[in-house]
Amino acid sequence: MEQIQRFCFGAPREDFVLVEANHLIEADAYGFRLFLDADNRPLSQIQAGSTGVCSSRADVPLQFEALVKEPGIYRVTVTLQGGNADGKVTLFSTHRRFHLIDCPVKQGEQKTASFSVNVCDVQPNELPLVKGDRVCIGILGENAVLSAVEIEKAAGVTVFVAGDSTVTDQSANYPYCPKTSYCGWGQMLSQWFLPGVAISNHAQSGLTTDTFRNDLHWKVALANMKPGDFCLFQFGHNDQKCDELQAFGGYLDNLRRYVGECREHGVHPILCSPINRILFEENGALRDLLGEYGEAVQTVAQEEGIPFIDLLSQTTAIFTDFGPERAPSYFWNDGNSVDRTHPNDLGGALISRLVASEIVRQGIAPLCGLIREDFVPYEVPACKIRPVPRTKGATSFLLNDQIKINTATVTDLTGCPQKAAVLELLAKGILNPASPGVFSPDTPFSLQDAATAMLRSLGLPGEGADDAKAQGLLPFDGENSDSVTREQLAALLVSAYNLRAPDKAIIGSVTHYPDRAQISPWALDFVRAADEMKFMGPADESGAFAPKSPVTRAQAAGYLRKMMATR
Repeated sequence: MEQIQRFCFGAPREDFVLVEANHLIEADAYGFRLFLDADNRPLSQIQAGSTGVCSSRADVPLQFEALVKEPGIYRVTVTLQGGNADGKVTLFSTHRRFHLIDCPVKQGEQKTASFSVNVCDVQPNELPLVKGDRVCIGILGENAVLSAVEIEKAAGVTVFVAGDSTVTDQSANYPYCPKTSYCGWGQMLSQWFLPGVAISNHAQSGLTTDTFRNDLHWKVALANMKPGDFCLFQFGHNDQKCDELQAFGGYLDNLRRYVGECREHGVHPILCSPINRILFEENGALRDLLGEYGEAVQTVAQEEGIPFIDLLSQTTAIFTDFGPERAPSYFWNDGNSVDRTHPNDLGGALISRLVASEIVRQGIAPLCGLIREDFVPYEVPACKIRPVPRTKGATSFLLNDQIKINTATVTDLTGCPQKAAVLELLAKGILNPASPGVFSPDTPFSLQDAATAMLRSLGLPGEGADDAKAQGLLPFDGENSDSVTREQLAALLVSAYNLRAPDKAIIGSVTHYPDRAQISPWALDFVRAADEMKFMGPADESGAFAPKSPVTRAQAAGYLRKMMATR
């Protein structure tokens, strides 16, 4: 199979494969899939015309599938044709991931839509691995005709999604009704992004932060990630049912581990608090069933200096504002009862819009620059009855409102072992380039720059050694401003850590360095502590610490990142 495939329907096109209405996917590497009723009979027929094909029913999709050569990102361009009257079309791709919802198509109008999809393996619950080998295109709606499909291997960013049933790709019952279809918000994310961003949803019903790993969902997702990708996490609904996954116990520890593993693979983690259930009190307030889990997520995000999307507070505010009469219309409803936990297609679309809104508001690059131009962020109302409690008195590195995005780029990090740390700290404004476009990784790190970096890592005002000393971050005389030595950097790192978490202050243990006699008496405890906490280690294979040796700018970035990640 080629890296680009072109299919047309209705009238022939040059360089396109003409697909007849009776060509089913079972017969070839491409074709249509029929939706069947309980008696295994087709719910609809595929109707062919001069401009394309459509389903005989507006509430049963027309679905076209094509096998692809290998996993990865594909750019898909779909050409739609308006029928004999104005209509609306809903367009989705593999695993019912939505790209257009009720998009107007005028009579006889030709309209194209382009988007990115990620083709990769998915591990369902207690079922064999589903191999990622095809692109599926589905359309719903009256007077919507499929004229052409183009599938091309492409570059781009993939947003992986990890979570439970409120996030997963849910199936739908046909004939289609958005209120009676389960929908995880992860399958609604694609509609907000331009081509260049693909969604890969690995959430599954019933999962916890434990079972997502133990049942191999995380292994499959991780195997398909590449540096520069993102991973959204939202757990909590099922964790709270497990004694070993208390909010500030196993749950929090698992989130920290996922964040660390993302970073090891060059993937950017984004943590989301769980959406709230719609269980109303008599006074109209939503019950606070997940408050501690929301706080735990926020705690990890603040500790790690990564984006935090507070879906718990936002959904609490929105559904409180909607009230017990309106809120259930955004959750699954079988006509007899209302599900209080699982969104329907309307709810999934709303919550995914909240996620996209936060990506824009927080300036999470490059995703924020790949949002559709017509996207309007959701304005969450103030929750006047019962806001979700927030963590009080938390001190941590890089509070979200303290992060200053540094858009500068540098080009001299090829082969640098600390490249990932340098780029992360540059992006967060903790470090600056040495000059425009240049980081100078092998240049000695000045004491002034080191002091400034410590202040910025804590969100404290000021710059340079004097301001750092005033904040208790410089426990030595800064006579050497040209370069910071290894023992001086150890003192700065430990002082910053102790200032962040005074209740966890470290003092160190017996050092093992063969050159310990060369460590200045004032620095000995700091070196011991930096060694014990693994902020710093031996300078080389000899096992020596080399206390008086200068630290390069790249080395300093690596040490600082280790300290910031230490809990």
